[in-house]
Amino acid sequence: MAYEEAYAGGNLFIFEFDEDKVEPFFVQAFLMSKDGTAIINSVYSGETVPLVLVDRLKDIKIPKLPLEEQRKVVEKYRKSTEQIIKLRTELKESIDALTSISVKG
Repeated sequence: MAYEEAYAGGNLFIFEFDEDKVEPFFVQAFLMSKDGTAIINSVYSGETVPLVLVDRLKDIKIPKLPLEEQRKVVEKYRKSTEQIIKLRTELKESIDALTSISVKG
């Protein structure tokens, strides 16, 4: 995997994983799931400007699955993500076509 320099500050965090033990996109898929989203929401503090509390973030438990199972989850996640992108593109094109219809009396 190629890495680029990045600046993490505010509510932006960089996670590093031992890829011999965990598939990074598995973690992403988990955090985007209903359970993962609920956990992420529990580490916020503040109402006006929500902040992620690092100490709570460190306590997040990611399900431990064998790498092969993680890869299966990642493949399903990628396929679903690709389908969503395709559908959004089609929706945008349909909206653009609809709004470009010229109605002149």
